This record gives sequence, C-alpha cells and structure tokens, in this order.
Amino acid sequence: MSENKHSRGRKIFLTILVLVFILIGIGVYRVLSPSVAIPEQSVLMLDVQGELPEVREDEEFPLFAEAQPLALQELLVTLKKASVDDRIDLIVVRIQSLSTQMAKLDELRQAIADYRKSGKEIWAFLSFPGDSEYLLASACNHIYLEKHSMMMLDGLKSERLYFRTPLEKMGVKVQVAKRENYKSAAEPLLRDAPSAFDLEQRNALLDDFYESYVNAVAASRQMSRAAYERVINDIAFVSDKEASELGLVDSVIFFRDLKRQLIAKYEVKASDKDDFFVSGETYRGVDLESLHLDGGEKIAVINLTGVIEGEMSSASSDGKGGTAALLQSIEAVGKDESIKAMILRVDSPGGSGLASDKILSELILAQKQKPLVVSMSGTAASGGYWVSLNANKIVAGENTVTGSIGVLAAKPYIKELQEKIGLERNVLVRGKFADAFNFFDELSPETYAKFDRFIGDFYEEFVEKVAEGRNMTPEAVRKIAQGRVWTGKRAKEIGLVDELGGLQTAVEVAKSLAGIDSASMVTLVRYPRPKTFWSTIWEDESLARVSAMFVAAIKKDLYRELSLQLGLSRDALQTFGQFEHVRKILANAMALQPQTVLPYEIIVQ
Repeated sequence: MSENKHSRGRKIFLTILVLVFILIGIGVYRVLSPSVAIPEQSVLMLDVQGELPEVREDEEFPLFAEAQPLALQELLVTLKKASVDDRIDLIVVRIQSLSTQMAKLDELRQAIADYRKSGKEIWAFLSFPGDSEYLLASACNHIYLEKHSMMMLDGLKSERLYFRTPLEKMGVKVQVAKRENYKSAAEPLLRDAPSAFDLEQRNALLDDFYESYVNAVAASRQMSRAAYERVINDIAFVSDKEASELGLVDSVIFFRDLKRQLIAKYEVKASDKDDFFVSGETYRGVDLESLHLDGGEKIAVINLTGVIEGEMSSASSDGKGGTAALLQSIEAVGKDESIKAMILRVDSPGGSGLASDKILSELILAQKQKPLVVSMSGTAASGGYWVSLNANKIVAGENTVTGSIGVLAAKPYIKELQEKIGLERNVLVRGKFADAFNFFDELSPETYAKFDRFIGDFYEEFVEKVAEGRNMTPEAVRKIAQGRVWTGKRAKEIGLVDELGGLQTAVEVAKSLAGIDSASMVTLVRYPRPKTFWSTIWEDESLARVSAMFVAAIKKDLYRELSLQLGLSRDALQTFGQFEHVRKILANAMALQPQTVLPYEIIVQ
C-alpha cells in the first residue's frame, strides 16, 4: 500500500514537472521567436466577429488559451497600418456572428472608409449574415456571399424581459428608490411591462439606430432608401440568388474558391501560397514604428470598459480590473511628464455611483497636469457619463448610447418566501433602525423616506457635477437628465457632448489641446498595460492570481463547450444576458449602494 502511494506521488510530481517545463518552453519560444515577416505582395485576411470588445483581454492560462479575435482598437490600428503598408495589396474581411453596439459598427465603417482613401480595396465575405454583418460589409468595395447562404435582413429590435411576477411567485419582492422617471434599470424587477417613459426612450434610440442603418446601407450600395426598406419589410430572408439579383452583393462564391481566384489573379507560386494570405493575428505583430506611424509626443489612452465596480487589487488591460486598477493608471498618467494629454476611452453602462465618483476625482487631479479628452465608444451612460463629465472635451459617436443621468438603489425582501418555507427569525436590537434594512421585511414608510432622501441627495450631486463640468445651470441639466438615455447625436444637440467621432477624432482633439501640431505623429500609450501570463507570475500574490486565471479559463472553456453543445443562438445568449443583468442589480442591491447604471443596451444583430 505504501509503495503504491509513493508511486502515485512520483507520477503526480513528474506530471507537474512536465507541465512546468512546457510552460517555460512556451515562454522562451515567445521571447526568442523572430519578428513578423510579411511578403512583398500579400492579402490581409481579417476576421471580425462577436461583441467587438474595446481591447483584447489579458492573456489566458496557456493550456486553455485559444486565439482571440481582434478587438475593436486592434482592428482600427490594423486598417491604419494596412493603408500605408506597400506589402498589403488587398484586405479580405470575413464578418460573422456580430453582436455589438451600433456606435462600434459606425467607427469600423469610418476606419474602412479611411483605408479606402489610400486607393486600396477591401472586400467583405459573408456567410448567413444578419443586419449588423451587412451594415459593416456595405462599407467595403465588394461584398461576396457564401453560396447557399441566406441573408437575414429583418431590421432592428429592442427586447426586455420582466421578472416581477416570477419573483413574486417565489416570494421575493423589491423596493426601489430612484431619480427620475426615465431611470428604468429596475423596471424588470417591479413591473410586468415597460413604463411609458421607458417606451419613449427606447423607441427614440431604435428610431435613431434604424435611420442610421438604413441610410448607411442605401448610400453605400447606391440604392434608394425605399428600395432597401422593401428588402427589410417585404423579403427579410434573402436567398443568395435574390441577393445577387437585387444588388445586395457582388458575387456568390465559396470562400475556398475566392482564395483560389486571388491566387490566380496575383500569380502566386505554389510554394508561396501559405505566406501570401496574412492573418490579422500575424499582422498584429507589425510595429507602427516600422511603417512610420508612431513616434513623437505621447498621449495616454486609458480604457474603462464594462460595469464600474468597487475597488479590486488586480489590473486588467481591458479596463475591467476594478476601480483600484483605473485609479492607479490615472495617477501614473498624471505624474508622467512625458505624456502630454490623456484620452479616457469609455465603453461602460455605469455601475457603482461611489466608484464612479472616485474615478472622476482622480481624473480631476490628473487634469491639473494635462488636458483630458473623453472618447465614448458603444456605451458611456450613467456612471459612464459621471466619469466623463469634467473632461476638457467629450467626443462621442453619432450612435453612442449616453446620458442616463440618474440614480437608483434597490432593496429586495423575502417575507413571503420566509412564511412559505416556515423560516422563523428572532432578532434583538438596540436602536430604532438597527434592523430596518434586513433582507426579510419591507421598509417601513419612515425608513423608506430616509432611503429615498439619500438617493435624492445623490442625484442632486450628480446634477450639480454635470452642471459644473458642462458649464450649464442645474435647472438646464435637470431638463435633460431624469435618467434618460440619448444617442450621441442627440447628446451633442443638448450639450452633453462636444464633438461627434471616434477614437481618431479624440486623438486629434487631444493633440490640439496639448499644443501638438496637427500634422505631427504621436505615440499612443494604452492603460492599464497589457498583461501576459508570464508577467502575472512575477507579481505579488502571483499564486492566487494564477489560480484564479486557471479557474476562469476552465469556466470559460465549459461555457463555450456548453453553448456549442446546446446550439445556443445569439438571441438565446442575449436573453441569458438579461437574466445576468437582473442578477447583478439584485446582487448590488444587497449593499444598498446607489447605482448609476444604464437599464439596457440595444445590440445590433
């Protein structure tokens, strides 16, 4: 028995040792691997898919890591590099399974338009596309549709689920204090249908998105708006043959055959075929400096993405590392004399009001040293607007979702569930309100009045900060606040935004504010800095962090496999996302902290 134990121990030890050597080998290979070599004549093959996050996530645990699609900012840089790189003759972009915000599609379309000014062409390849894929593809010179594909051009929609009745059947109810009428984030917990205020703002958003979508496609494909609306409303599900006849696409072809045509067109030798097509991941390794697109004064780009949450110890290059990581980045940028201006790139629906104010305070300190420009991406609302409001200039896309200047806090209580299951509770208190916020009972009128007053005071502080930051009167802010969301185009009209455009526009504005010549190149330094698995190993508390990476990698792998096995559609995944949104509201409610959070996102599919 003892010998068997020793044998098993040796096997486990040897297995761990082999894994360690494999990981070290991977690291050494990466360090010593040669620089990227691009053939003198090549075609750049890009894949655009998924949610289009702002920046790539930190490197995963090596044994579970899979190739990540290029993030939005990587795609913008890639198009810029390819436009001046004489080795790239053509770009072919495969667009599939997009589920992202309208403003991100707009920014990519503009980057494609800027690339085309170089005189080079960019072709789109689609397979069973929807509205979002076709909107992006229409910005390209030519559109190729995979043979036997169907185009689902059925328009846009906004969907919300309402949980009041299911929660009440379980014995769970929720009390909410909010400001003001349009602050509808908690409506799924309180109602079985949307309020008139929420319907008004959702319809306004959808109208702006639809107008932008239809006009963009019609202009790009040189057809009338009426003709394209007939496709949406009369046909909707378009066969490959119909798509070609209607002029929606330029050719119907299998992807392999398209590659064969390109090989023949460029007379590529059989021995050079593998190198002729350059992947986006490979081209990512081409330095901006090698193409004379980098150098000069430094401008920091600080990424704030996702829900704004409380302070955490770890940093993340995609801005999701919590308040502490962002505060560290902002402080470092403020103190770095080599950085002449800073851009806060916001793609956030908000979150914790307290965390949002901490970030704003740190930005104001850094602004004493250098100018701040906010670049709003897909969403910069509620807490996402709070952190932005004092910038020297705010730049947003026409279809950025912003505003939502409002506050709410929710308190769930389970009195009926307690009675159903026969749970008895005995509490001893000293102090009138010691047990006021327990999880079981509804707030008394007196306690709710105090709770509501606190939220009202927090809202007034939000309004006053906006008024000061935007040089408006509090009365003027109240008229356009009320928790209402706006598109970037509308936000500019009412004074919440200064200019319309994407990240490149923000760079030009930052150069102007910093006194940098408009024709000069600048170096963009991104914060938080990207992290690799290997850099994590050498940090403090590295064992805990590597363990967390390992667990996260397993969870992600299981979720991916489950989605594939169940055949979950994008609609199904988006529905699950609504459940997650409600779960987060309930979880945050337990802390009884004011939430400055957007009620929803309209995803274009």
